[in-house]
Amino acid sequence: MAKYEKAHAMYVRLQGADGPKIAMVLGNMASVIEKQGKSKEALPMREQALDIKRRTIGIENDQGVVSLYNLGVVHFDLGMYQEALSRFEEGLGIVRRIHPERNVLE
Repeated sequence: MAKYEKAHAMYVRLQGADGPKIAMVLGNMASVIEKQGKSKEALPMREQALDIKRRTIGIENDQGVVSLYNLGVVHFDLGMYQEALSRFEEGLGIVRRIHPERNVLE
C-alpha cells in the first residue's frame, strides 16, 4: 500500500489532483483496501476515481464501465443495494451504447 500512496503523491505533484493516472492509482489503492475487508474505507476512493474519470476522460468507455462496476461492488458489499443497482445499471447502459454487437440476447 505504501508504494501506491507514494505513486499517488507523485502523480498529484506532477499532474494535479485530477489526472487519469490519479484515478488509476486511487482505484488500485481501493482494491488493496477492499481485499483487506475494509470496503467502507475504499468507498471514497472509488467515488473519487469515478468522479475524476467523469471530468477528465468521460465514462462512456470501457474504463468508465469498470469504474462503475467497481463502485457498485463496494456499495453492494456495504449493503447499499439501491446504490449498487444504480451503478450496475448505468454501466450496463454504457456497454449497450458503445458495444451494440454485445446485445445479441435482446
